[in-house]
Amino acid sequence: MRIVLISTPIGFLGSGKGGGVELTLNSLVSGLISLGHSVDVVAPKNSKLLESNVKATLHFVEGEDQISWQHQNYNSPVIIPDNSLLTGMLEKGIDIAKHSDVLLNMSYDWLPIWMTLNLEIPIAHIISMGSESSVISNLISRVYAKYPNNFAFHSKMQANDYPFIKKTNNYWEWV
Repeated sequence: MRIVLISTPIGFLGSGKGGGVELTLNSLVSGLISLGHSVDVVAPKNSKLLESNVKATLHFVEGEDQISWQHQNYNSPVIIPDNSLLTGMLEKGIDIAKHSDVLLNMSYDWLPIWMTLNLEIPIAHIISMGSESSVISNLISRVYAKYPNNFAFHSKMQANDYPFIKKTNNYWEWV
């Protein structure tokens, strides 16, 4: 498969600003490459992948970093800055994904989740946080209702923050 990953718009890979997303992305790229997949990574300018991930193609995007939802109030509105890094990365990712099998969003942001409802290109999401925003949680609920297999969560505790995630007999439906 040809897989396009969109990094976090919080900071460039290697800066540490992206927290666990940076580690997850590099681990995922390593695993996908080892399985023979072709991987493109869309990330902020100055990003660096681990040396073991040299077979991945890195595409740089410039723009203003997104504000982390972990530093906002739960009921804050969605804010997308002018010259948005998030928008630029999504545009670049969509363009590349036109010739790929799937676009994998690594960010906890409204725009890429909303785009899942508005594109023919399949967009999958790794949600690496619990519910940090009412507007994003409500959107995840809407998108999950239509595309439940497009979401993965790092842990049961994170998934438990989203009451609409299906579970039967204490078994979670994982992607």
